[in-house]
Amino acid sequence: MIAVAVLSVGVLGLLGAFASIQKAVQNAKAKTLAINILQEKMQILKQLNYYSVIVTSAPAFNRDFTPYVPYDPGYFPPETITEGGVTFTRLTYVQAADDNSGRVVTLSPDAPDAGMRLITVSVVWKQGGDNKLLQLTTIMGNPSTVMANAIISGVVTNVNTGAGVSGALVVAAQDQGYQDTSDANGNFVINLSPGSYNVVASARGYFTRITAVNVGANQTVTPSPAFALTPMSSGSVVGVAWMNTGPLISQVDRRQPAAHQAQRAEQLLQRQQRDVHGLHLRH
Repeated sequence: MIAVAVLSVGVLGLLGAFASIQKAVQNAKAKTLAINILQEKMQILKQLNYYSVIVTSAPAFNRDFTPYVPYDPGYFPPETITEGGVTFTRLTYVQAADDNSGRVVTLSPDAPDAGMRLITVSVVWKQGGDNKLLQLTTIMGNPSTVMANAIISGVVTNVNTGAGVSGALVVAAQDQGYQDTSDANGNFVINLSPGSYNVVASARGYFTRITAVNVGANQTVTPSPAFALTPMSSGSVVGVAWMNTGPLISQVDRRQPAAHQAQRAEQLLQRQQRDVHGLHLRH
């Protein structure tokens, strides 16, 4: 009996181990398939003309994950793909992008084209009751973009202290793709195409400043006047709020004698003063 019991426990253990191994194999298989589906879509997109990869203007969201997964419901609608007995959904999301101090930043869909697209392809599926997600991101550049061989550089400072303002956003108003964020000392550098620009410098707690700049090919220009930002004033307002409960005089009845009208106005004024005095006493 003891031997039979030991054998039974051993068999159950083997079955449990086999089930775990089988689940792990299925998960690995599904993940491999998802990767192949991601790479396939990315290859298709890379073969398209730059202007055919249209920026997503009104994304929809898959809410099975946190954060939600955005995708394009119009130009690149969701695709349902069944492979190896698993049903996958492939989602595509395209954003306008630009380089900001060595970082890729996304732009609003209606911003002027900066010659860069940020493409994110997502694959979602269910595995054992769980929602699974894999994503692949790449950058697509516009080969026809005009060479950005001009530079606008300078320093954003505090007008009162002369100290550099860090984290200030400096952007060419005519093309938001041309922008930079000032460093710890307030320095910024924007590489852009030759032309005339209204350059805007803004920072939290400061008033925005705009300077017109003309820059030619192979030139480096510093905005003049310089970006010396004025700090916003701050303070506290202290007082007592009260409500006027007296009636509003919308018109004067000319049929009443002038003396009667004056007496009526005096009564209304006295009532309002009593209301205000009562409110102050309650506070």
